[in-house]
Amino acid sequence: MEQLANREPAEFVPAPVVAINGLNPYSEYTLLVEMRRMSDIEMDYIDDKWVATNKKVVQRGRSKISLGSKTGVQWMETEIKTEIKLATCMINYGINCGTDLNQIKPNLLYQTVFVVAEHIGGKMKEISTFSFPSLKFIAVDSIRNKVLFSINYLLRMGLPFDPIWLTEPPQVDATLELIADADTDARRHS
Repeated sequence: MEQLANREPAEFVPAPVVAINGLNPYSEYTLLVEMRRMSDIEMDYIDDKWVATNKKVVQRGRSKISLGSKTGVQWMETEIKTEIKLATCMINYGINCGTDLNQIKPNLLYQTVFVVAEHIGGKMKEISTFSFPSLKFIAVDSIRNKVLFSINYLLRMGLPFDPIWLTEPPQVDATLELIADADTDARRHS
């Protein structure tokens, strides 16, 4: 695994692009983007490896951003481009997992989830969720070379840091197509 030391500070703005299909052309839908924890099981580092405990991670309120509301036909005619702005919270509870990716706590992995909600009777009802393995990330404080244990992951930019993308081939759902992978479409900002 790649060592994290000696990285130059940098900010990346991942910009996944998706196309959506299979909606009722005349119904109204809202598309949301959400960052979800990959696992809700608490882990302990014992004998040089992560071991699952019988405790669950306390889930904070999940952050979602709305990409707007449109009819099904409008969504299906549009390539949907998102800019998920990642930021650090400046809290690491004094814990340093080291500089080896093997030592990063598994439940600190997040993934990007697209949520399709249909407007029914004046309320929104979640009808589908889609996620892609290539949109997982961890965040690393490249100034102090420490893993950041608290991530404010939407809407606001923070101090320079490096997200390390854990890339796998995207698993494309039949009704949601990943057009531009965030790993290949990430843009470096100074």
